[in-house]
Amino acid sequence: MKCNVPIVTLVYRDKREATYSIERLFKSLEPYFEAEFSLKSIVLPHRPNHIFNILRNVLYVYRNAQGLIHVTGDVHYILTFLPFCKSVLTIHDCGHLMHLKGLKKWVYKWFWFKFPCRIASLITTISTSTREVLEREVGNVYSSKVEVVENCLPEGLQKTQNLFNSECPRILQIGTGHHKNLDGLIKAVVGIPCELKIVGRISEEDKECLESGKIHYTNEYDVSNARLREIYAECDMLFFVSRHEGFGLPILEAQQVGLPVVTSNRYSMPHVVGEGGIVCDPESIGAIRSAILELISNPSCREKLVLAGVENIKRFTPAQIAEKYLSYYKTILGRN
Repeated sequence: MKCNVPIVTLVYRDKREATYSIERLFKSLEPYFEAEFSLKSIVLPHRPNHIFNILRNVLYVYRNAQGLIHVTGDVHYILTFLPFCKSVLTIHDCGHLMHLKGLKKWVYKWFWFKFPCRIASLITTISTSTREVLEREVGNVYSSKVEVVENCLPEGLQKTQNLFNSECPRILQIGTGHHKNLDGLIKAVVGIPCELKIVGRISEEDKECLESGKIHYTNEYDVSNARLREIYAECDMLFFVSRHEGFGLPILEAQQVGLPVVTSNRYSMPHVVGEGGIVCDPESIGAIRSAILELISNPSCREKLVLAGVENIKRFTPAQIAEKYLSYYKTILGRN
């Protein structure tokens, strides 16, 4: 810990299998934060699956955090019980809030969103679309202290030199929740020679569709960061036509590796992909199929998208994103 330098404490959610996107993002930013602040990192010890674990996590932060507290995502409720600290709250997604109903939605809205937003010195969202959903679901009373700070592209991925396999392309699908639209991909590729490489646990319903469609696929889950990098390198294109996303980090990771991307025309994804991908309606099987066939059959289109992707990721370097956070830290701490 540096002497006479303000302290910033990053609060991370509890460790979870195959759930590490937030951690990877902020670990890429930490060296830039450490250059100007004394930095502490806290990983919550308990899964917030009941009130006692929630209170244990709050007590853990209360005992261990110092200086400016930055809740890096997911565990917003921490700030509900820390009303007198200087704090930053990063909100990645409001998707769960959008689909809850009744008492569960009321509790989640107040303790994960309204109370934390009221208490936070600054709220950051990772995209303009996340900000818009937040304002729609929670209200725009906190808009004056909401800023958009996009995700950075984590370091570690390298561009591959693999030739595109146009005879039987390997299509990468990351995530298997309903909003990730694996079911749409399955329906779209029936009859197309290809291999789906699916990262995430596949539902029985989707397995049945894969089998009935005679679609070749491989499936992995709970993969490490190192293995995920290898999977990117093994594939020919990324399918990321989600029904909703707070940001869409796999788009940037695929562009870094040199993969052409098919993504959604909804929420943050058109902005994130820039000119480096084909966008289509996630509910249109025909549009999805046409986009995939275009990448398979058109080498010049693939090359154009890959080159555009290389340029696009320059908007999301860790240095650029860290500088935005550092500016806000300094403002809150009165150092500007």
